[in-house]
Amino acid sequence: MADGRQPFAPYAAVGASTDVSHGNWRLGRGFLLGEAAAVLTYTGLCIAIFVISVSVLRSTTDHRILSALNAATYLPLLAITLPSGALAARFNQQKMLISAILAVAVFLALSSAIFIGGRPSVSALLLILAIFILACTGAVLASIWEITGPERAPDSAMLAAVAVVAAGFNIARMAGPLLGQGSLWLFGAWLTILLAAALALIAALLVGMAGSCSYNATSGRSPGPETQVNSSVSNRGAWTGGLRTFTLVASGSAISALLPSIAQGHFGDEASAGFGALSSSLAGGAIVGTIMTLLVPSKVHSLSRQLPAVLGVCMALLSFRAPLAIASCCSLLAGAAWFIIIAQLNLKSRAYGTRSLRARSVSRFVFVFSSGMTAGSVAWGFLASFLGLTSTLLLAALCVCLAAYMAADPGIARADITIASGMKTPDKPSP
Repeated sequence: MADGRQPFAPYAAVGASTDVSHGNWRLGRGFLLGEAAAVLTYTGLCIAIFVISVSVLRSTTDHRILSALNAATYLPLLAITLPSGALAARFNQQKMLISAILAVAVFLALSSAIFIGGRPSVSALLLILAIFILACTGAVLASIWEITGPERAPDSAMLAAVAVVAAGFNIARMAGPLLGQGSLWLFGAWLTILLAAALALIAALLVGMAGSCSYNATSGRSPGPETQVNSSVSNRGAWTGGLRTFTLVASGSAISALLPSIAQGHFGDEASAGFGALSSSLAGGAIVGTIMTLLVPSKVHSLSRQLPAVLGVCMALLSFRAPLAIASCCSLLAGAAWFIIIAQLNLKSRAYGTRSLRARSVSRFVFVFSSGMTAGSVAWGFLASFLGLTSTLLLAALCVCLAAYMAADPGIARADITIASGMKTPDKPSP
């Protein structure tokens, strides 16, 4: 490669193959139980956040408040992700994961008290504060699992583990609104959130069943000489790369930030059902993107430069009133394009250096991603209140394409081709 860096071997080895006979899908019992626990817990969180969001949706038409729903779910990651990268390397990850899941269960049970007696009497801003508190517990869980979860899998299955972790959170985001909508209709808000807390308790039992699984991460290992040189070479462009990623993510955040406004503006009295369908379609598209990334990585890479344009077209189409089925299809396609764009950035953050350096790199990427989603959500909400929903979505579509063009980096593209082509490079052990 041009700068002398070598990709981490598991990615290079499995990037173009999903052959079960090579062991690339043998993720291990500990990883699978941990993943099931993370998905169950995050599904419970998404159910509760959906129920509270519906209450906000019914109480206001202010685009700024509605976009704050999305910002409130990503803001906690700004404060939690970077410390999680350091803590995960120093403390027992098993205990950290169980503690995070139990914290989610406790706060879900407490938040159900808002809905005792029917519709809450608190203001929309207090409901958003409740979402923020729940998102803080979810951020701890998501940070710990996203950073350390793939390290439970064998090195030969690392690419599959990264994709499965990302897909698991998107499955939760898809299932949460659907289950929340059905349970809200059957049981009401109070019991729905209590059932979500029960899912978290089941998840804690699953983590306990996994036992004390050893992680691949080695916090005490110091990087070798070649890694130190490579880190100093790549550090020069770290701020530039982070700014490019931030700009792209902030532009793309409009698709999720303005989803409540789209549902409210296009579907009127059926806004809650429309919001549930669009949210689930967006997350379902991410699952489609996961499957494509795993099965045809080289094809996905060849289309990567066209994906921002696909996302922009979907945003533009969602700016106009359309039947729910058509809007859901646009949301599905946008979710697939957005997931593949972000997944490639995520994979790059894991592609180089020792495992301890990868943990820090991933935590920095998640921090930049969360910063872009939070700042973008707030900005697009304010713009929509002044320019209107249609104009704001069209502007966001243009910004996504421009940001993707500015983020294009020939060096990164060469790294992608190396990883996707399956070029095998030995991973030298650190001394």
